[in-house]
Amino acid sequence: QAFSIGRSVGVQFHPEVTPEIMDAWVEAYRHELDQEGVDPDLLLKETYERADETRAAAWRLFDGFLGRTRRVREAVRGG
Repeated sequence: QAFSIGRSVGVQFHPEVTPEIMDAWVEAYRHELDQEGVDPDLLLKETYERADETRAAAWRLFDGFLGRTRRVREAVRGG
């Protein structure tokens, strides 16, 4: 889900996450991942392997969402 209020945009997930951010999260929450049966090392490996792909997808998401909100704003303002 995503939304905008004024000039702010919000989403209920983290498309901004980089491998470095994931490193910090895994370090901080490794015990919780282990408890849930998630392999922290595999999670990090896949994060690094998919970094370019997920970065490109995040930019497509941001660009598309901003383009849509711009079109809606222009329609509301009449042009």
